[in-house]
Amino acid sequence: GPQDFFENEVKMRIDTAPRGTICVCDDCPDSHPIVAEAMRNLIIKLQRTGRHTGIGLIFLLHKLSSGLWSSQAYSSCKNIVVFPRSMKNKIRDLMEKEMGITRKEAKRHLHDFSQTGRAMIMHMHQPAFLQNDKLIRLL
Repeated sequence: GPQDFFENEVKMRIDTAPRGTICVCDDCPDSHPIVAEAMRNLIIKLQRTGRHTGIGLIFLLHKLSSGLWSSQAYSSCKNIVVFPRSMKNKIRDLMEKEMGITRKEAKRHLHDFSQTGRAMIMHMHQPAFLQNDKLIRLL
């Protein structure tokens, strides 16, 4: 069943993973509800404690504000990758709320980054900065 799958195929691999392992999770909210809930709890745990056990985490969400799925992310994730051409207003709001950037400044950054590439990396911890392949901006 779904719980056995999670315990034997996912959790067991994370629990026995050697230091330096990177766990990549994609589309977890779309999985079976039992697996999705277990994955959400595992992702939150890895965000808080993964660095202590040497387990890295990359997880993909299709929305910036994904409720319980993203609740821990903004304080725990080092980098958040966004796409400024398609989600300008949501990214602007995130920059204001989580990075303390003014609305006018956020609009300017988004314009500049949308002109120079498809993706933008928001480095959430100090030093805070924005970057893509062609542009880097300290905040």
